[in-house]
Amino acid sequence: MVLIFCAQHQQLERDLQQVMDEKEELVTERDVYRLKYDRLNKELHYILKGDERRVLDVDALIMENRSRLFAYSSFLQVCLSVCLSVHRCLTVCPLD
Repeated sequence: MVLIFCAQHQQLERDLQQVMDEKEELVTERDVYRLKYDRLNKELHYILKGDERRVLDVDALIMENRSRLFAYSSFLQVCLSVCLSVHRCLTVCPLD
């Protein structure tokens, strides 16, 4: 019984060490991507001839534009449905 617990304990220790190593690798990889993101963001800002004192967050700008596009498309859908409703009403019972 004790041997089983010792074997399980050793296996758990190996698994824990493996998970800790993977975590360390992921943290390192995350830092590399974070630096790459910052560099690319600055380069894009420079290409777009932005003010160097005010760094533009290109990712935030893209997300804002996507949300505006979604809002406009939703508004367009509502307008189209209202127009269709008015058209149906006018064709069913004309104003004559």
